[in-house]
Amino acid sequence: MKARVLVVEDEAVIAADLENALAKLGYGVCASVIEGDEAVDAARTHRPDLVLMDIRLRGATDGVGAAARVRAELQIPVLFLSSHSDPATVERAKAAQSYGYLLKPFNPRELGTAIEVALARHATDRELELANRRVLELNLCLERRVRERTEELARYAADANGAREQERARVARDLHDALAQPLAALKLDVLLLRDELAPPPHALSARFDSLLSRIDGSIDETRRIACALRPAVLDELGLAAGLRWLVQDFTRRCQIPCTLVAPREIDLGEPQASTVFRIVQESLANVQRHSRAGHAHVHAVAAGGELAITVNDDGCGFDPGAPRRRESLGLVGLRERAALLRADLEIASRPGTGTSVRLHIPANPNLHAQP
Repeated sequence: MKARVLVVEDEAVIAADLENALAKLGYGVCASVIEGDEAVDAARTHRPDLVLMDIRLRGATDGVGAAARVRAELQIPVLFLSSHSDPATVERAKAAQSYGYLLKPFNPRELGTAIEVALARHATDRELELANRRVLELNLCLERRVRERTEELARYAADANGAREQERARVARDLHDALAQPLAALKLDVLLLRDELAPPPHALSARFDSLLSRIDGSIDETRRIACALRPAVLDELGLAAGLRWLVQDFTRRCQIPCTLVAPREIDLGEPQASTVFRIVQESLANVQRHSRAGHAHVHAVAAGGELAITVNDDGCGFDPGAPRRRESLGLVGLRERAALLRADLEIASRPGTGTSVRLHIPANPNLHAQP
């Protein structure tokens, strides 16, 4: 069966001609009304496939107003039929998003063609609307899955980072317990042996001095490796003390003066504190490896629940926008660690002006600092 049509025409003769023409064309007329408000009510009641709407109607609502309500509320296509073709009327009809505009007196063949075109256009629009809806739903589903996967990977990365820090701490303890302490005991035994032979022969005295020096060197190197793995001060005294140790160790090892401005205490829990410590450590390692700097500076500010740490150097710098330049593994590692903190990381540099690495951790209600 062909489409069902609602006729909206306030001239009885024309309405009768329309009903007769539609019947001959094979369409069913579900209702015929003469006012705009009636047209909206009839469309709600009968749910026609198409509304054939005159523009000039009796009552408070004309055909354009009624068509807009039918389309907005019921998504039923409207085909205008009018004896008026002035620009203002045509523009109003276009604004109502009609599916066609026929002038009276109508030709039955043209009427049938206009109806079929309107129905085909409406069917295409509905298919596009459904396709767009499916695409939107698919995009929302993909976004949700990407978000869930990203959160899962972030949790995995955080767990892996925590596991690495725990393993570093275990190895550092093992180095201290299994190597540094026995070396210290060995040094004590050598000192006791030297004292028992006092005064030792000249040749043995030199050997004792050499042996003690090598033991001291081994103890220092063991402690340095253990501290590099996981400085005990970070666990015992917190992040601020860990940063002070890091800056002092960097200055001593690299012979590059490094200054620190930071609160006396930064109360940041684990694993955030370890991640911040590693970001500063890696930034200073990049200064040592690449910058050819004469001086470095670390500045930490904790206020309002936020933490900002900047590592600057006065070295050679680089051009971040240089073609074919790829980030070093060190910079990639910095960004990955910052992502674990959900923090912002800015790396600014220019050739000849040094490099600045700035980490900003958003407000954390558990973060406190003492100046």
